[in-house]
Formats: sequence, structure tokens, C-alpha cells
Amino acid sequence: MPEKARGMREIGDIRDRYSPDNPYIPALPPNQESAVNLLLTLINQACFLLDRQGLALEEKFVKEGGYSENLFQRRIKERNNF
Repeated sequence: MPEKARGMREIGDIRDRYSPDNPYIPALPPNQESAVNLLLTLINQACFLLDRQGLALEEKFVKEGGYSENLFQRRIKERNNF
């Protein structure tokens, strides 16, 4: 069986198992190929956002330091106040 056909069959199986009754959860498109494209798009967007979050956290760490560094600075500051 070709790889594309196997993937489409798996998406069909997923659709049969996870058909939500909740009206706030959108259903997958009726066309299996459109459903696969939609899922790939969502995965791509999630990866993009995770990459941006990682870069933002890295930048924040470089500018502000880590938790242990900040805790140490506060401890030293508190000691010097006595």
C-alpha cells in the first residue's frame, strides 16, 4: 500500500474515534487530504510559536539571569543590609 494511502487511512481511523459532540470543538474537514493539510499547518504554527518562545526565554535569561543567580543576588543584598 502506498505511503500516502496508508496515512489517509490512519486519518480516517482517527476521525472515527475522535468525533467530538461538543459544538465548540471544530470538526475535521470532510476531505481527508484537507484534514491532513490542516493538521500539518497547525503543527507548523505550534513549532513556530515554540521556537519564538524559546528565543524569548533565552533573551530574558541573558538579560536578567537565571533563578539561582537572582536568588543569590537577593541573599547577598539582604546580608549586606544587616
